[in-house]
Amino acid sequence: MNNNDPMKRFGYIVFSICLFALSACTPHEQMDQEEGIVKVSMGLTAASFTDDDATTRAEQPMAPDYENLISNLWILQFDREGILTGSEHKVLPTPVLNTTLEGIALRTGRGTVCVVGNLADGEIAAWPDNLSGFKSLVVDMGWLKERSTDRNVCLFGYYEGEIAAGTTAVNVVLGRLVCRLNIAVSAKTAGIFSNVRIQLQNAQTKGYLFPSDVYLSPEGGGNYTEEVVIGADKVLGTAPLYRYYYMAENVTEGTDSGERTRLQIKAKKGGAEYTKAIDLGRSDIHDYSLRRNNNYTFNIVLE
Repeated sequence: MNNNDPMKRFGYIVFSICLFALSACTPHEQMDQEEGIVKVSMGLTAASFTDDDATTRAEQPMAPDYENLISNLWILQFDREGILTGSEHKVLPTPVLNTTLEGIALRTGRGTVCVVGNLADGEIAAWPDNLSGFKSLVVDMGWLKERSTDRNVCLFGYYEGEIAAGTTAVNVVLGRLVCRLNIAVSAKTAGIFSNVRIQLQNAQTKGYLFPSDVYLSPEGGGNYTEEVVIGADKVLGTAPLYRYYYMAENVTEGTDSGERTRLQIKAKKGGAEYTKAIDLGRSDIHDYSLRRNNNYTFNIVLE
């Protein structure tokens, strides 16, 4: 993967919003060796990525020690023509952050090795027999809350290159197919707002298995249930109150506002109720994509 791959876009993002009245390319290589089989040691890690690209927008990668554990694996190999040449399924007795699988059979030659982690039983009825079909696969991550006990969300990584006759090891880093949204809500002046509620709208529950820049329309309205930040009998202070959401990545295209994930906020001020909807993303550069395996923070300040 290169540094522009959606799987590796990491950096920093914190949005502060004031509401008024709650308003792998590689060089040419030699011809593939005659096809054969090698047994390799495959190192798999669901770990934090690092990226020096200062233009990226993620606060930090997912916390791998409890959010990226690997429980089962599919290993698929496609040759240089994109034809599926082999697949293997492994179940780990205990979920782990990283592991090494011994004796994985791979065909020699140039191609792509795809590794899928934590795929739910029955999610994919049968693997496509070509890489193009594999890249079109969509998986359902469902609705995920921060306090969910099931954190084994689907993982994906791949190796693209030459498997030579002397290859003994292949290493793949796996990233989650979801992003995490941290919503921080506070008031500029304490004691003014009460009955504050938020709702994440146009949220994705499905995503492409292989990294893609194609937008997927959310199904079933794509809205989380409205959540109370502070009740009607209390008032919002200046210290932020946090809510967390997981969702499949939302890769927006162009300037279509209908594709963007939004946060709707409702609150009472002086006996009147106000409602505001905010598009989550970078309005300054018209980038509203929320990428996989990234951790975004949005600071909402009510005035």
